[in-house]
Amino acid sequence: MKKCLGFDNYVKHGGRALAFGKLLSTPTGDIEPRDIMTLVEWESMSSILNFLNDPELAHIQPHRENGVDQFVWHLFEKLEDLRSVL
Repeated sequence: MKKCLGFDNYVKHGGRALAFGKLLSTPTGDIEPRDIMTLVEWESMSSILNFLNDPELAHIQPHRENGVDQFVWHLFEKLEDLRSVL
């Protein structure tokens, strides 16, 4: 069985897992509650796209498409990029 997602796949594409685990609380609003969260910092937008389009990870694409209600992708600028507006 292929690994669905390992932290090594994030690193390969310029990502760094900052947090991973069972959520103790979930935000209120129009987002369905989640059981598990992974917070990944990426070097750039192109590194995220390279991760998403990696042919070696194509086997997890059906999980992303069929479970789209269970995936929530939020993209943020790096904190240091926001210093001018803070």
